[in-house]
Amino acid sequence: QRARALIETSFITSMQSAAERADQLSRFATYFGDSTLINEQVARYGATTTAAVSSMTIAGVNATKVVAANHDPDDTADTELWQAVVATGTTATIVVTYDRATYRCGIGTWAVYGAASAAHATATNFSDPLSASINVPEKGGCIGSVGSANVVLTYTWTNLTENYDQVVQEGIIHSGASETFATTQTGLTITANGSSTPSRRAMALASWGPA
Repeated sequence: QRARALIETSFITSMQSAAERADQLSRFATYFGDSTLINEQVARYGATTTAAVSSMTIAGVNATKVVAANHDPDDTADTELWQAVVATGTTATIVVTYDRATYRCGIGTWAVYGAASAAHATATNFSDPLSASINVPEKGGCIGSVGSANVVLTYTWTNLTENYDQVVQEGIIHSGASETFATTQTGLTITANGSSTPSRRAMALASWGPA
């Protein structure tokens, strides 16, 4: 609540300057295609709470949560990794159900073959830059997911290969990366460094060994 109030206060204060108002209108027009959305911004801050994912299905198969980077109930930059075992070659609809109404959400997907059914290790981080260490078994792999809010940016990953950088909506950025490893990785440091500093950010990592 305090963080949200500070953001609202900062936004309202900045709008008292004619030059800043012009800059903000330009940003909204550039990033969101509609400068009038600025009129809804304070209300959006007030409505911001993190809705928890209550369930997920992939091709009708119930998925299980692997790791969640949820460090603040008022945050809008949470990220989670879920998994489900489906038949090879499946073209599927992914259905995510939340425990309450929410918006500005996105889904990133990976197809993983020949992996163990349970994750070997997980890690989360909320620092700047986002960085955490994880163990990966021999002939295993690692997946990383990032969510950040309130600034448009791109991420550069270290020790994982980036798969996507996606603007979800209104400054909400999702990024994902993955890699396989022939040899055991102990304390492998994974970093996701943003091109600028978001006020809210979260990273989730998970590794799997071979089946």
